[in-house]
Amino acid sequence: MDDVTGEVKSIVEIYKRDEIVFEKVLEIINKEHKNELCTKFEGADKNEAIEGLVIIKNLEKDGDKYNDGTVMGLDNGNKY
Repeated sequence: MDDVTGEVKSIVEIYKRDEIVFEKVLEIINKEHKNELCTKFEGADKNEAIEGLVIIKNLEKDGDKYNDGTVMGLDNGNKY
């Protein structure tokens, strides 16, 4: 969902593999953006299709918080 407009931008799936959390972009809603690539990222994800991309990787639960792993900012290319 877009933080500014409230418009739904994509459908994502959050899942666990061996208690490690991931999030994947399953579908981009706006047909005009369906084939967009991750041009803002560096490394292995650069120029990959956004639809199908895993944007949260390797988060581990530590008590009430999640640590380690990365969260990718699709709007700015930052990794958190």
